[in-house]
Amino acid sequence: MTRRILATLVVAILLTLAIPTLYALDRQSNADYRARRQALAAKTGTGVVILFAPMEAEGPNDLYGFRQNDDFFYLTGWTEPGAAILIAGAAEAIGNNAARPYTEILFKPGSKFSYSNPGIIFLGKIIEKLSGDDYEVYIDKNILKPLEMYHTYFDATPYHLLKYRSASYYVENGKRTTARFDANTGITVSNSGLNSPLPDMIRYLSFLVGGPSKKDVYDGVLKRSSLEEMWQPQIKASVDANGNADFTTDIGLIFFLDQRVPTQHLGHGGDQNGFISYIDFEPKKSAASIMVFNTNVLYPDNTPAEKDVVFRLRKAERKLF
Repeated sequence: MTRRILATLVVAILLTLAIPTLYALDRQSNADYRARRQALAAKTGTGVVILFAPMEAEGPNDLYGFRQNDDFFYLTGWTEPGAAILIAGAAEAIGNNAARPYTEILFKPGSKFSYSNPGIIFLGKIIEKLSGDDYEVYIDKNILKPLEMYHTYFDATPYHLLKYRSASYYVENGKRTTARFDANTGITVSNSGLNSPLPDMIRYLSFLVGGPSKKDVYDGVLKRSSLEEMWQPQIKASVDANGNADFTTDIGLIFFLDQRVPTQHLGHGGDQNGFISYIDFEPKKSAASIMVFNTNVLYPDNTPAEKDVVFRLRKAERKLF
């Protein structure tokens, strides 16, 4: 069971007594609460804060009626039970350590979708805790090597592969700047530290699509039934991991689904340090694609999606399916 949890990974409560309607008198603007969260994040440095609201029918709340936790209300203004908040302060890039923007997640679990980079980092830490291996070691032993992804690695490029390493760039207002070369993602490695060439990514996509010739190898990585469970829609998601609309309708366990397509269409994508990549696949058709860019074009706010070259190329790629 532990192995299955590790493979599919893809979170205390303070109770007090009072009358909940008292909060209505003290409710302030959303901007005030956000300022408090940002001030707290600034004091945590590179740390992360997770705070849970109490449940409605727990402890004294079950006897006297629900009262929100003081700290939770001070940071959010929320009076609803069962909510949770995650706050991660911004961190600047220092040397080879990657930058991290201010991040917060605030809504009742299961009520809506919001992509969380810190959430993926926590999952990586859970894998380390359960397996006893560093995240990179666990992935290399149990996924990369069995799938023969021998040129895939985390963070700094091995010396023998440096000659193949691509540079990356940003373009803004017509000006191109070179991104940091060989960035070290540090604690965020499970979210953004993997580097893989196209031939190795084809091997990974072949695993996702499946096939009888390597069934034993693929099942050794993760059984087909577990993959299919990850592909089931869990909640509506109108935007993908990059915040792009019109490519997804739902999200499963990390995989995005577009249920407007007649056959099951799945995918994922992301960007890091000037690189952008997307995978799409349809298991029933045994079809898959990968799209990769080493230049991230930064458009002005409110630029129509149709003017974004990546958007146009992704739309054209979808027609291939």
